[in-house]
Amino acid sequence: RTRKVSKDTFDAALAQFGVLGLTELTNLMGCYSMLAFNVNAFGVELPEDSPEKPLPV
Repeated sequence: RTRKVSKDTFDAALAQFGVLGLTELTNLMGCYSMLAFNVNAFGVELPEDSPEKPLPV
């Protein structure tokens, strides 16, 4: 894996979202990755009495 998208994929995303939208999407992905890393690193669990149900993975 190169962790890079192809030029065709980048161009399609740019056409779909525009420069600002693609920048926001990239930042959102980075924030999600950082949050997921921290949740996994610290072993965060939902409280047992939480009304939220975890997504099936």
